Formats: sequence, structure tokens, C-alpha cells
Amino acid sequence: MPQYQDMDTAFAGLKGDIRNDTVESYAASEDIEFGRGVMANTTDPAHVVDVADNAGGVFRGIALHIHNEARKYEEKDTVSVLRKGMAWVETGVAVTIDEDAYVDVAIGGIGKFTNVSASNLATGGKFRSTVAAAGLALLEIDL
Repeated sequence: MPQYQDMDTAFAGLKGDIRNDTVESYAASEDIEFGRGVMANTTDPAHVVDVADNAGGVFRGIALHIHNEARKYEEKDTVSVLRKGMAWVETGVAVTIDEDAYVDVAIGGIGKFTNVSASNLATGGKFRSTVAAAGLALLEIDL
């Protein structure tokens, strides 16, 4: 009988369901981990994204997972950015279903998601799951 590995229920950047969503492509200005919040690049905002690291930036969406050995987008890769729909994201704190979501722009949490509005980048999204400590949560956005 074959042996199967235990698989994670979800991972950062995985789509949350199969409903219609909107995904746009942008170039990566730097390495971007899957499931991170991304913002418009200040030099070329129509075509390039950065990891969200500035509360005054323009939130573009969530960097979706793709199958590659690096387990991230590398500089100049084409990034699949979820603009409307649900995806699993990493949080730096405990979050509760239906709370507003923000991108953490502080060192140590850059690009992860939080429920703390102060000094973070607004997403207009809502958490659709609860996590008792930092971990994976389902986030819905509609940009």
C-alpha cells in the first residue's frame, strides 16, 4: 500500500476558494514571498509591484502562490496579484473573522497581514477566518 505524506491544509498565497476572482500580472521589483501584500512601485506604478513596506503606499493585492523551487517570486519575475477574491495569508498577530485587514509595514513583519490599523497599509479587505496567534488566515479583498 502506498505511503502518503501529510499535507498542509493551506499555505501562504493559496487561493481560498474557486469562485470568480481577479488576478493581474505585474513585474517584481524585488524578491516577494507568496501570500505577501504588495503595493504599487513608485517609479512604475502601472507595471511593477514591491512588497508593501510603506503605510502611504497604494495597495495592489496579494502575491499568489505559483509552483517554483524558490518558493517566492524573484526580482523581475511576473507576479500573479490577487485583486478580488480570497487567499491564505500570513499574519503577524492573532486575528478574528470579519476584522478589517491591513498590511504590516514594520521591520520584521513587512508584507504580512494584521488587524492593527495604526501605521499600516489599508487593504479594504476582511479576514474570513480566525487565528489565535500569528499564522495563516483567510483574507478577502475586492479592489
